[in-house]
Amino acid sequence: MSDDRGVAKLPVVDAQGESDGSPATDGVRSATSDPPPKSARGSSALGLMRRFRLHEWGTIAFFLLFFVIVGVDKGGSYVSTGNIFTTLADNGDGAFLALAATVTLISGQFDLSIGATAGLSAVLMAGLTSSQGLPIWLTIICVVLVGATIGAINGLLVVKLKVNVFIATLGMSGALSGVALIYAHGEIIFNGIPASLTNFGRQSPIGDFPTIILVPIAMTLVMWFVARQTVFGRHLFAVGSNAESSRLAGVKVERTIVLSLMVASVLAALGGVVLISRFGSIDPTTGSGFLLPAYAAAYLGSSILSDGRFSVVSAVVATYLVAYAGSGLVELGYTYSGNIFNGVVLVGAVGLNEFLRRHFGAAAKARLEPKLSDLGV
Repeated sequence: MSDDRGVAKLPVVDAQGESDGSPATDGVRSATSDPPPKSARGSSALGLMRRFRLHEWGTIAFFLLFFVIVGVDKGGSYVSTGNIFTTLADNGDGAFLALAATVTLISGQFDLSIGATAGLSAVLMAGLTSSQGLPIWLTIICVVLVGATIGAINGLLVVKLKVNVFIATLGMSGALSGVALIYAHGEIIFNGIPASLTNFGRQSPIGDFPTIILVPIAMTLVMWFVARQTVFGRHLFAVGSNAESSRLAGVKVERTIVLSLMVASVLAALGGVVLISRFGSIDPTTGSGFLLPAYAAAYLGSSILSDGRFSVVSAVVATYLVAYAGSGLVELGYTYSGNIFNGVVLVGAVGLNEFLRRHFGAAAKARLEPKLSDLGV
């Protein structure tokens, strides 16, 4: 179609994309319209990021490049299978703490006591087996029950007394750290720990591959199944996404929150068991150092592998990426830079996570979030 001057005009297109064949009218851009605004051009850049998943692969490529640089600079020892397996084995407890942090984040909570729970668990594991002479299996049961009790108290403080989750878990962290110090008399426990416990954490029956690596891998698979294939897991995501809508759909929000905090504390307690079995000794002040790496891994995993959504598998992968990068810094001579590195990773990952939530949130929700009709209520 054209006007009297021979200038072509576009046909009108309705909301369904069907043309009615009529001349273009006001509000419909013709062939001579202005170029798209800057916001449209910005959205095309975001579309490019989404299409090629640059937000994921760019961060992973950064880590891989760092590993290559350290490997070239320090020789083959850094990238050897022995060093890689040792890093994985030494950070099994960190993987459990990352799982604990991720479970609470999925449900919209934040547990600051998981580090202290792991520290107390390791102290109890060492003390009950060495001083009280309890069997290892019974001690593990006791430690798990202690973890579940800690999580239940945290949950009740939050949902019944309406204490802010940060305040409740921060206070719990301080109390647990004090209990660990009192129980250990302020001393490092290393005498009398059963050899069968430490042998499991250190043995490598197949070459350089330590058996202890299999424990966090197995737990990650269990937690993936729980989070993705069970009603409880769907409730976690639903409550974390919108607690009020979940309540209206019949989800027992308070119970879900309490259970999430209990699961997190049990995972943290098991992390303490892995810690003592690997290193054979425990400083009662150790727990305070677990919190920052756990949340750094949880947020980093959500940013580079899950479009801003928290994922137990991504958190564990990020745990090992950060740990291996940390060992690279030690190789380069930056021995005491661990906390700086973890802090930078946490801040950067949180910033990237918020960016993804703003710009990719709708697509991520459509692909990953369970519908309320599928909650099993």
